[in-house]
Amino acid sequence: MGLFDFVRNIGKKLFNRDDEAAAKIQAEIESSNPGVSGLNVNYDPASGKVALSGAATSAEAMQKAVL
Repeated sequence: MGLFDFVRNIGKKLFNRDDEAAAKIQAEIESSNPGVSGLNVNYDPASGKVALSGAATSAEAMQKAVL
């Protein structure tokens, strides 16, 4: 099991249905990372991939949002 497999499995605990995934992921990032503004989250349930967009105040804020 790689790091991203581990992180992907953690993400499943945030939501129960795919239709609520993007909003739940966005809320989690915003609550723990105030350094990202204009955050937009797109979730593809078929692949399990998340795409983030927005403006980060620092590289650290961006890295924290991605993780």
